Amino acid sequence: MSPSQGSATSVHTAAGTAHTAAGTVHNAAGTEHRVRPVSAASSLTHLPLDDGGGGTATTHWTEGGPAGSQAWEHSMGLLGKQDEIKITLISLHGLIRGKNLQLGYDADTGGQVKYALELARELAMQPQVREVELLTRQIFDPRIDDDYAQVEEAIAENAKIIRIPFGPKRYLRKEALWPYIEMFVDQTLAHFKRSGLPHILHGHYADAGFAGAKLAHLLHIPFIFTGHSLGRVKRQRLLDDGRNAEKVDKKYHFKQRIEAEETALEAASMVVTSTNQEVQDQYGIYDHYVPSRM
Repeated sequence: MSPSQGSATSVHTAAGTAHTAAGTVHNAAGTEHRVRPVSAASSLTHLPLDDGGGGTATTHWTEGGPAGSQAWEHSMGLLGKQDEIKITLISLHGLIRGKNLQLGYDADTGGQVKYALELARELAMQPQVREVELLTRQIFDPRIDDDYAQVEEAIAENAKIIRIPFGPKRYLRKEALWPYIEMFVDQTLAHFKRSGLPHILHGHYADAGFAGAKLAHLLHIPFIFTGHSLGRVKRQRLLDDGRNAEKVDKKYHFKQRIEAEETALEAASMVVTSTNQEVQDQYGIYDHYVPSRM
């Protein structure tokens, strides 16, 4: 779903993707844009929903849509109630903590980290939301702070980071995480068994998009996807710059990334985008391109 033109206070998805506090966010072109401040008064009601007549919101694609559409309809019915919705955000790579962000530590710790944290805090302020959790990777590595090994970290009154152990304990760049995504899914299922299921899953980037799609399929929970950048677009840009195809595919694991993005797009009830150009020219080159979900 694209934000309304000229609106600085749009909340972009059922997960309420808010443009907050002038952070730098990466769009699907892989470039950066500045986002404008948003008031906490922004709500979860800016949704492509029909009024079902009895106060229950329904979506345009409850039949024949992606897996979890009945659960999506149920979750949207909670929007008119106070303190009901639990939202799980997933952002797997980079160094994520609630304070003293190490933006620029490496290529993986940048705009997406800031975006996910600001989104979690903004969502937690909405009256319909009971709880927001941001799932990321637990890391034990003497080269980085112990903060990233903590299982749980509060970032707002009803929002927290949950760190899920999967793969090696040490810090890994995002391209090295692909063999361990299924392990993350298994560990997250165990986490949900302990803490309860969310009403909405929202995956950020291809790795979390793939994981979120798998979880949505297994649990019949509505899934939202934000690409941040797209593999097909980045690969073509590198080739246009004269880079060797075999070398870039080996370095960036484009085959796995693009397949993960296709899986996420197929499963998503909604895809968060920034511009119409992103929808048409970038997501439009994917096999599972459904513009009505964007």
